[in-house]
Amino acid sequence: MVRVRAVTALTSRRETRSLPLLEPLLRTEPEREVLFAAVAAVGAIASPEAVQLLIQIAQGHSANPQRDSAGLRIQACIALVAIRTPQAMAAVQSLRDDRDRE
Repeated sequence: MVRVRAVTALTSRRETRSLPLLEPLLRTEPEREVLFAAVAAVGAIASPEAVQLLIQIAQGHSANPQRDSAGLRIQACIALVAIRTPQAMAAVQSLRDDRDRE
């Protein structure tokens, strides 16, 4: 719970300089709640770099062992929709037709 709160605190800052702190979590974090909080924090940053990270996660191309998890991919899509930049929305549109059963 403490780790989730720490990551959530980064969400409220919405600063690009928080991205290097979140990237390792996105690659290796085993706890689902912490991982989802990290995805939300990256979405709150909403920089072009953050959008690229979220697109990779949404496509199932992240390094995290949970990369194939539908929940993780959906969280990334939710973050992309909240960002609403043309690049984020184009990624969501392309993923709309994803036929992955998971």
